[in-house]
This record gives sequence, structure tokens and C-alpha cells, in this order.
Amino acid sequence: MIDYDYELLKTKTFEFIKILFPDFETCQKYYYDPNLDSDNAKTRLLAMLLKNPEEKIKNFNFANYINENNNKELYNYIKTFLPKKFNRTGVVIFNTLAQKILSFSCKNENQIKDDNTLFLSFLKEELDSFFSLVEKFTDKNDYLFYTHNIHIEKGLEKEKLLDNLFILSCDKSPVFVLKNIDYDIHQYWNFESLLIKSIVLIFGEKIKFYQELDSHTINLKNYGCNDLALYSINNWNSFANPYANQQSLWGPEIIINKENIAEVKTLLPQYMNIIKNLDKDDYKKISLDFYMDSLDKIGTAKITYNVIALESLFNVNRIDIKMNFIQRGVKLLQNFYDEIYWEAIEKDLEKAYKIRCDYTHGTSQRHKDATIELSKKISEYTRIILIVFLYLSPQVEALKGNTKEKKYINEKLIDKSLLYPIINENFSKMMKNISVNVKDFNSVVEITNL
Repeated sequence: MIDYDYELLKTKTFEFIKILFPDFETCQKYYYDPNLDSDNAKTRLLAMLLKNPEEKIKNFNFANYINENNNKELYNYIKTFLPKKFNRTGVVIFNTLAQKILSFSCKNENQIKDDNTLFLSFLKEELDSFFSLVEKFTDKNDYLFYTHNIHIEKGLEKEKLLDNLFILSCDKSPVFVLKNIDYDIHQYWNFESLLIKSIVLIFGEKIKFYQELDSHTINLKNYGCNDLALYSINNWNSFANPYANQQSLWGPEIIINKENIAEVKTLLPQYMNIIKNLDKDDYKKISLDFYMDSLDKIGTAKITYNVIALESLFNVNRIDIKMNFIQRGVKLLQNFYDEIYWEAIEKDLEKAYKIRCDYTHGTSQRHKDATIELSKKISEYTRIILIVFLYLSPQVEALKGNTKEKKYINEKLIDKSLLYPIINENFSKMMKNISVNVKDFNSVVEITNL
């Protein structure tokens, strides 16, 4: 619950009702058009078409009667009795209360015009509902979001992925709930960006989330509020069907099931914790950005973006760039693939580097070697190597001394591990601490699980 004076709220609410609805006649004037009683049939019809009671009630705005010029103290209370982060919530709920009173009066005016017993009974229930709504308001908000890119096996509902992230439903477009986040939309956006990058690093597949609901706005919606544009996060145009199953033609490419859920729950917080501390100018952040951008590309462009992502990691100086690119790439990938694939990996990297050079130098946007298979494999290599650097970064902090991190990893670890067995042994031990999901080499172009 939020901190507010309940007794003062009751006093101000009764004052609000007394000012707006002192008697039935005043209440009726807000929605009743005198032209409906006109002897002229045309006038009556026009009144029915243009200004029917329901429309007037829907457009009712208490600020026309309680404002800075009239009942200023009450008006300022309504605007400010809730914390600032609730934006216009106070105004919205008081206006909804007035609209509900008007709607009830309009529908039951024959019963209550001469006997207000029914009205008083309704008013008591409505005030209880109003105060109950305010009691539901909390300092934190929960955000609901969904995706078309993940299939979650039935039975994993309510599964906790992080301390504050849960699977809410396992429909065709699964819904997740992020709990106890402040009302500042930027906090959600920052979390979503971090979550997307981490899931991409786990599965190597593109993903997009759609956020439409939050617990505070749901409370307002359930109370009957129509003015819900309180936060930029909300989009109520599709509220009737917020989880519309709009999937790609190929269906979701990421599958979470009972066999891999444990690994997802292990990797997700690790990756998010590593990524969130990256400075915008960090070479690993630059590499991650190019890798993420590559997911929207195909063919030659996709391969080029991945090669640039790898160059961001490997390039320490401008000497033997191609050789270092291939040699360092193969060395790292040897830790994740059997020896029978090492030669094929070397050829893949060599082809990819040539494609990148031809493309960036304007030779051609199309390249005969830029096949779907190669682009998928280069993307997978990039994902694995990027994760390696993300994990190595904190491990070498105490070892590198005055040497820059990238130079130390490339020249002191990768390059020297090729020359000195003891360094290779120590480097191999460091690599064993790295958690990464590696797809089968021969099925990398297929949709795969962990």
C-alpha cells in the first residue's frame, strides 16, 4: 500500500460528491438534454443522435465544475493526494467515480427521482469500491509482456526465471510478468533490452517483446476507467485481445521446455549481470551491438556484421589482421567443437573475412560464398566467441596489470596459448568456467533447442 490519509480521502470524496450531486435534479442536468422533450420531432431526433445521455456521461469532466477557480482546495487535493509517479491517476479515478454515479442515475432515474433509498445503497457500494481501488495502489508496478518468438512447453506456467521475472502463461504467444518495478517506464525498457540481449546470447535467435499491460493500469481498467493513457507504456487499442497470436510463418525459433528450463534459469542471470555493466564504449559492447544488428540482416550483410563484431574483439593493432582473425577465432572455438570440425571452422572464417572485405570495399552486395549455412555458422561462432570475451573480462582483471584488457586476452592468453603448453593449460582452465549453449555443428542451420 501507498502512504495516504484514509480519513482525509473519505472526507474529500464526500465533499466531491456533495458539490457535484447535491440532489437528483442537479445530477440529471449533467446528462439530460431538454431537447429530448421538445414538441418538434426533428429537434427530438437530432438531440437523440447528437447528444444522447450515454455520450454526455462518457465525456463528463468534473474539472468543468471543480477546478482552480471553483473549489480550488479540493481540486488540488485530487491532483496531489497520490505520489507524483501516479501521474493523473487521482483525477482519472475521481472522474470515473462521477461517471459511474451519473450512469446509475440515468439508468434508474424513475426509481430514484422520488425515493433516494436505492441511490444511497448504490452510493455506499460504489464508495466501498472506490476506496478499495485506492488501497490496491502500491509503490511498485508489475509489467506484463509477451513474444511470438518463444514456444514454452505446457506445465511451465508460474516458473520463476529470475527473482522478479515469471512465466505467466504458455500460450502460442507466451506472457511474462516482471514484478516490483518502479512506475518509471525507463526501468522497464532498460530491463527489456537487457533481457533480449541475454536470451539472444543463450539461443542465438532474434526475439522481440511486446509490452501492453501493467498491474496499476489493469486495476484502473477493472474499476471502469476509460482514460488510461497515463504512461507511454500502455497501448489499449488491442486490450480486447492483447496476446494476439501473430507468429512468423515458421513459428517460434526459441523453445523452452522441461529439459532446458534449468539451464535457461542458470544462464539468464549470469548473462544479464555481465552485460548490464558494459560501458557504451567498451569493445565488448560494440561487438555485442554489431552482433545484435546482424540478426536483422541476411546473406552477405549478415556475415559482414558478424565479422565486424569479431574484429571488435580480436583487433589490437593493424598487423596481420586476417591471420589474427582466423587464428584467434579457431583457437577459441576449439574449446567448443570436436577436432574433426576445426579445419571446417578455419575455412568458414576465411570465407567470411573475404566476404566482409569484398562487401565493405564495394565489390558486390551478393557473394557466391554467402550461403545461408555459412551465415548461420558465422553467427553462431560470433555468439560463442562474444560470450567467451564477456566471461574472460572479469577473470583477467587481476592478471592484466597495466595491459589493456583486449590486448591481454588476445596476445597474452590466446596467442601465447598457441606457443606455450603451460599457458595453454591455464587458459583451458579459464575456458571451463564459461557457460555457453553450443548448437550441434551439423544442425546449426536448423531450429534447435539448448
